[in-house]
Amino acid sequence: MRSLLVPAVAAALAAALSGCSQQSRQHAADERLAAIYSSEWKWRTDQLPDDEDSTRPLADHLPKVDAATQDMRRKYWEAVLRRVEAIPRASLSAKEQVNYDIYRAQIAVLIAN
Repeated sequence: MRSLLVPAVAAALAAALSGCSQQSRQHAADERLAAIYSSEWKWRTDQLPDDEDSTRPLADHLPKVDAATQDMRRKYWEAVLRRVEAIPRASLSAKEQVNYDIYRAQIAVLIAN
């Protein structure tokens, strides 16, 4: 009986540790994605004007739209997209997979425009 108990306990412990490890990897991937979209959002709000629904004061100038600025923004968003795509979608929690899909499409539209 003891010879059967040791492998059973070892298998149960391995399964439990595997589940913890997967959750910790998922949490790390979620944090990576959140860091990307949080920093990009801050950058975007600094780059682009507020709208009438914002809580920040309206800027006293229009945003730059010259070719160099547009090129700089496109390159920034291309770098953001590469960082997003470097995260395997399957490694994210279900909630962050939805955020990934929406955010990836949003950045692709910003690049295309």
